[in-house]
Amino acid sequence: MDPTLGTRTLLCLSLASLLHLAWATCEASNLLQLPLGTLGALEGGRDSHGKADAISLSSPEFSALLPKLDAKMEPLTVSNLKGDLDCTMCLQMVHAFRNTRPTLKHPGVIHTGILLPEGAGNFDGWVESARKLRLLPMSFLASQDLQNVKLYFWANVEQTHPLIQEIFAPLLEQYGKYIEIKRFDAAAEIKKVCSHYESNTQSFSNLTEELVKIYESQELVDSQSDLMRLFLLYNYGGAWMDSDTLLVQSLSPLLEEDWAAYIKRFGPNPCALSSSKPQSKFTTAWLGYIFQLGVNMTWAAYGPHSLDTMVHEIQHSVANSTFQVLPGCFFEGVSNKGARAADEEIPRGRQFFNSTSLESLIRRRNYIDPRSRNHSTFGYHWHNQWWNKVEDSSMANAAEKLYCELLNIKLK
Repeated sequence: MDPTLGTRTLLCLSLASLLHLAWATCEASNLLQLPLGTLGALEGGRDSHGKADAISLSSPEFSALLPKLDAKMEPLTVSNLKGDLDCTMCLQMVHAFRNTRPTLKHPGVIHTGILLPEGAGNFDGWVESARKLRLLPMSFLASQDLQNVKLYFWANVEQTHPLIQEIFAPLLEQYGKYIEIKRFDAAAEIKKVCSHYESNTQSFSNLTEELVKIYESQELVDSQSDLMRLFLLYNYGGAWMDSDTLLVQSLSPLLEEDWAAYIKRFGPNPCALSSSKPQSKFTTAWLGYIFQLGVNMTWAAYGPHSLDTMVHEIQHSVANSTFQVLPGCFFEGVSNKGARAADEEIPRGRQFFNSTSLESLIRRRNYIDPRSRNHSTFGYHWHNQWWNKVEDSSMANAAEKLYCELLNIKLK
């Protein structure tokens, strides 16, 4: 899609995309929440160098149209996108984002992090954990606008912890000003959450005590990590990336919006990526659901299952929604059969660390190269494969070498 398209053409294409895609499912309900303002980014001119102007606000006509669609459209129950045209429109939108130069109103922040088991030096059974945890920070440095965006890496241990040192020692000397390692203090973050939440919502009492009880009762680190993400997005805003993801291209067009990747195929939504303004309607609604749920020991209750419920309620409600929904090919092209050959070539998460042929490896490396024009997504999710060895001819090893080359970093 040419990003110089005028408003009328933009409206027609966006409407067509919504009619075919907005409530469609990719392999049993693959969706992405995408902000209204972002779609407006596709209009605008070019400068003398051929680059698109800064992202403009959405047109009044388009802003008025989306709530009507949200209120009236029913979710489609198709098993895949209906034809190549729908996928092509999705992918063209993502390609168009690459030609924009968004002007952030505030410095952007991308959060990620880990929660080590109490008293542990590493994760039980994980293989090459420091090497794998380093991939996301390296992809951040290679793909993002470092003059305007910073990475916060949160952990429940000090920066001097051996695992943290092993992850970041090769990066901080050259790139320390773009990465900040922060200690996650659950009690302090919960207190901050509740101070804002109480001021806006008077229907709950003893919020701090209740939220501390919910957090501390969890025996699974996955559930505590889901709560950590919510606390950080609510308190500070920015984007959240799970530590098993790579950034493929700049998130700047999306950083000041409220969205969450909703890519569901066979189980609850993994929600590896999400973004919010501080104390946004989206995170406030999410917190409200957590308080209603109370102490719950079900796996993924506070993350994937919560977002499943929120999306379901929005899809079947005539109330105003807090976000718009588009297919998951915006964030995980590999989840969409037939989206394009380049996406089909990229392995599922469990194959990310497995060796492949040289020809295939070259194509896979090109797919995640921030300089490539072949992107159809913003990120790549390798889905929790912490127990797999990084094989020499794997996409993971190729990614590490690529980032070292781009960043001029040598690893021991």
